[in-house]
Amino acid sequence: MSEVSTTVKIRPFSRDDLNAVLEIQNACKPNAAWRAREYEQLTCDPRGMILVAELADQPPAELLGFSVFYRMDDEAELWNLAVAPRFQRQ
Repeated sequence: MSEVSTTVKIRPFSRDDLNAVLEIQNACKPNAAWRAREYEQLTCDPRGMILVAELADQPPAELLGFSVFYRMDDEAELWNLAVAPRFQRQ
């Protein structure tokens, strides 16, 4: 297991992150098995929010994990969450 020794940055999901998000999701069974289209649809929904965590000091940036939320009024529901196996428990 490797230790994260650089800065972790949390930022909004972009379409360029989709393949990395799917790879992390598939490596983290029994996570919710979303399809690419479901992530894309949520990005078009004004109440949907996907955040990704990446190593900010390492070009190219590597995704550590992601979280998926759905906002309702003044709260949000967590719909999906995963951390790449090599970064878990850190």
